[in-house]
Amino acid sequence: MTTPAPIQFTTLVGAALEAIRRDLGLTQRQAAARLGWSQATLSLMENGRTGVRVEQLARWAAALGVAPSAVLAQAEALGALAEAEGRTVLFDAATSAGDEVDRAALRALVAAARQG
Repeated sequence: MTTPAPIQFTTLVGAALEAIRRDLGLTQRQAAARLGWSQATLSLMENGRTGVRVEQLARWAAALGVAPSAVLAQAEALGALAEAEGRTVLFDAATSAGDEVDRAALRALVAAARQG
């Protein structure tokens, strides 16, 4: 049996941003417009291709009417589910552009968090 690949916490934050945005019924384009960001920037964050800085998280939360702690709590819940699947959550470095993010696994974690 192979060990599941580790996952960066910044990737989980991106997945949490996406899940909450979708729960609010917003497209990436709509959320990006509220933020004054490009859709590409938001996509990179949500897909774990770039880390989310604290000031970006605060701006995102304020623009979408969500507490930053809610985003982090969602990311923490996703991390707990990932660990239950045997994955290691890494907190020491941002995901680099060359790292592949398993979007299907992230979607499964988000779905499990919503059910739990």
